[in-house]
Amino acid sequence: MTIHRPLSILLTPLVLCACNAILQAYSFIGLGDLPGGRNSSSAYGVSSNGAVVVGSVDSSFGHEAFRWTRSGGMVGLGDLGIGDLFPGNGFSFAAGVSVDGSVVTGTAHSPTGSEAFRWTQATGMVSLGDIPDGINFILGNAISGDGLVVVGEADANYTFYAFRWTSETGMVNMGFLDGVPPEDPTLDYSAATGVSGDGSVVVGQSNSGAGGQAFRWTTEDGLVPLGDLPGGRFGSRATAVSLDGQVVVGHGTSLSTRYLDEAFRWTSADGMVGLGKLSGSTTSIANGVSEDGSIIVGKSEVAFVWDSLYGMRNLQSVLANDFGLGSSLTGWSLVEATAVSADGRAIVGFGINPAGDGEGWLAIIPEPSTFTLIGFSLFGLFGLRKTNKMRMSIGRED
Repeated sequence: MTIHRPLSILLTPLVLCACNAILQAYSFIGLGDLPGGRNSSSAYGVSSNGAVVVGSVDSSFGHEAFRWTRSGGMVGLGDLGIGDLFPGNGFSFAAGVSVDGSVVTGTAHSPTGSEAFRWTQATGMVSLGDIPDGINFILGNAISGDGLVVVGEADANYTFYAFRWTSETGMVNMGFLDGVPPEDPTLDYSAATGVSGDGSVVVGQSNSGAGGQAFRWTTEDGLVPLGDLPGGRFGSRATAVSLDGQVVVGHGTSLSTRYLDEAFRWTSADGMVGLGKLSGSTTSIANGVSEDGSIIVGKSEVAFVWDSLYGMRNLQSVLANDFGLGSSLTGWSLVEATAVSADGRAIVGFGINPAGDGEGWLAIIPEPSTFTLIGFSLFGLFGLRKTNKMRMSIGRED
């Protein structure tokens, strides 16, 4: 005899397992602090799966770069020598991390100035070197997904320029956009702030004939200006780029923000598109973007998350109301979201914790595709139940 079980019975374990998996995936974590110093930490970078977070913290060492893992917690990375010479006065901060979390970049003080660094477990913190005729003030702002390319800005006799570094080429001047008056070299300015997964695309800001302007760089095209948002005074800055190099985010000025900053998303097809601002705020800035450009995070008075379906939303409200993390967020104020993982599931940033101190944080949310699958499953489950009830009613009437 064949037993015909209702599909709803077969679906129920699948749906429950999927729901349980997602519920276990939800989390909000304060990253803590290191001993000594005032209680203050900020997160600036996160690996692809949210397992590694980097940033800066005040500690007995001074102001120190850190690398955080779920198993090992927060570990200070030291600096390039100042902390050894002047205990308690060390200085470093971590600005970015590779996709697998094994390579970190940022800026640290050395006996000769501020230098960009590259850190691995095997080598520790290693300086990326100096530039000819410079005053050794160099900032490491971002690292490629594969950990092989570092970008930032360097000061050469009070003229800042964007650089791209690899172990083969060293630090290479990326130049400036056209239009800066040549008779006043101090007006020359460029900074690289984001880099794609393989290092082939770099974004940032450069002075131009129109003013400070976001750019996108490739080996083939060099620096290409991205323009600005409509209205307002001219001024834009790219802050990050997707791993595939196709989506650039940052902020410009627009009429809708009364000449203040507005977050943007740029693609070659659509150009620069403003993302608006949260209700009650006056500005917005985009800081990070997922691998495919579908999720963007930043600050609009408070931390925000953006996607094409819902637009810009208050991240804390989303975590509390949509993902049920209200109890974990009690007493917290999420000030700024600084980066998002490649898969869009891990978001990091800075906030004020329940004790009133500044603290870095990590939020883990489910993949949108998982929600869609479960939504369809639940719809099917409830739909089948409704259909079965209707059939039973019809049967009784017959």
